[in-house]
Amino acid sequence: MKRQPILPFFLINLLLFLFLAWSVQSTQSFVHVLDQWGMNTLTAASESSLTKMSSAFTQLGSYNICLTFGFILSLWAIQKENHWLSFCILAGSASTRLISVYLKGAIDRDRPPMETYTSFHGAAFPSGHALYALFIYGMIVLLLSLFAKKRILCISMTSLAVAIIILIGWSRVYLGAHYLTDVMGGWFIGGVWLSFIWFVGTLRQK
Repeated sequence: MKRQPILPFFLINLLLFLFLAWSVQSTQSFVHVLDQWGMNTLTAASESSLTKMSSAFTQLGSYNICLTFGFILSLWAIQKENHWLSFCILAGSASTRLISVYLKGAIDRDRPPMETYTSFHGAAFPSGHALYALFIYGMIVLLLSLFAKKRILCISMTSLAVAIIILIGWSRVYLGAHYLTDVMGGWFIGGVWLSFIWFVGTLRQK
């Protein structure tokens, strides 16, 4: 198993997350510009059919979905006789909630001040849904790269996973649950956790 690309991915996402977290807390001007653009461009002006669609994508990025897919993927790893990777996937999926709650509490950013169709609770940064989505759908892609024999399947699933991750992020901004930078922060920390779990989970690979 080749692990070389994981370290640069880990470092890039970690640095981006730390920079964005600092920028959010210190209210840098580019954060305001990004968030204002997201509010003006991506947020619902009124309830429409897109609201229902965005709600459906939001559900695909929930913690319950992350944990469910994590359990299924861990069973797949067991079927492939990779018990250590199976344990890491399940533990990593379960731990995403702890990471989200801790970071939200530490940064304590308010959610967007706007009327929404659904009530949202807790702090805004980083987006938990974006974190869960990047971790679990990214893990599906990595497992396919390890176990799948057909290259076209890996390419197709990677494209689908990227689309789902982006649409989940869009749904959180569209519904008024998060600023754009909250979603970006969720993606970055999700990338950090994904690469860490994958590195640890494949240490025993020959």
